[in-house]
Amino acid sequence: MTAIDEQYNSFIKETEFKGLRLISSEFYKKKEFDDFEINDLKTSFSYEVKSITSNERIILIEVLWSLIVKKSNMILVKIHIGYELAYTNSKMFNEDIASKFVDIVIKPVSFPYLRQSINQISQDADLNIPQLPMLKFLPTNSTAKEAPSD
Repeated sequence: MTAIDEQYNSFIKETEFKGLRLISSEFYKKKEFDDFEINDLKTSFSYEVKSITSNERIILIEVLWSLIVKKSNMILVKIHIGYELAYTNSKMFNEDIASKFVDIVIKPVSFPYLRQSINQISQDADLNIPQLPMLKFLPTNSTAKEAPSD
């Protein structure tokens, strides 16, 4: 086990999840979307950490998820959902720990909320986007980020 792994393990023992809140939501749909069957369209989503801030008591991590629905190169639907996650801080927290923490913890914690938000927007806008798949995250000693769904 490396020194950073030991620091990370100490950090994980000390920190505690305090909550998640929706901080932004943006939806765009071209009217041409209605001309296509959803199965003929390509759907992709991405994830980005926008900021990590901390003080002596709390760590705030802002993430932005994006879902894009396209036909060829034409973007028909864009959905952007932003969340802020809060954790208690620890004396072990530093830039290396932040990077590892985001890679291992933040994506799996926020993804279920994204699924719920996308499903609600799809229902409200009559998009009929299939429910996003469950992601199966691999053990933390793996170099992969996620396992494909069955």
